[in-house]
Amino acid sequence: MSHAAVGDRRSCCQALADAENALAAAPVGEERPDWLEFDAGGLSGHAARAYRYLHDGAAAMRHAQDSIACCHSAHGRALVQRTAILAAAHVEQGNLDEAARLGSTMVEAARQLRSRHVYEEVRCLTQAMRDRTTPVTGGFLDQAEEYLLDPSAEGRDHRLETT
Repeated sequence: MSHAAVGDRRSCCQALADAENALAAAPVGEERPDWLEFDAGGLSGHAARAYRYLHDGAAAMRHAQDSIACCHSAHGRALVQRTAILAAAHVEQGNLDEAARLGSTMVEAARQLRSRHVYEEVRCLTQAMRDRTTPVTGGFLDQAEEYLLDPSAEGRDHRLETT
C-alpha cells in the first residue's frame, strides 16, 4: 500500500506478488491464530486499493470484484470500502452510471454503519463524480449529499463537539 501511495508501481506489484505467494504457500487446513484474519479476499482488497492509488482502473476493478466476492456478510464496513474502490475504478474507466449505482448501494449500507472510513469513501466518490452529472449520477449525488450532511454519518455526532 505504501509503495502504491507514493506511485512506486514496480515495488507495489512485487509486494503484492510476494503476499500472494506467501498466502498460497500457507498450509491448508491448519488452524490460524485468532488475530490473523487475512485471506484471498483481504489480499484482493489491498490490491484493489493499491491499484486505485496507482490510477489503474482496470486492475483496481478486477481486484475489487474479487474482494467483494470473497467478503463475509458480517464485514459490512469492508464490503462498503471494497464497493467504494470498485465504484472509483468505474469512474476511472468512464463508467459513470455504474459508479453511481454502486455509490447508491454504498450510501444505503453506510446508513447502517457509524464509520469515519466509510464516510470518507462516500465523500471521495462524491467529489470524483460531482462534475460528471448524468440522470443516474445526479440521483447518487443527491443521496450522498443527504448522507454526508447527517451529523451522525461519520461515526460521531457533530452536535456534541465543543471545539
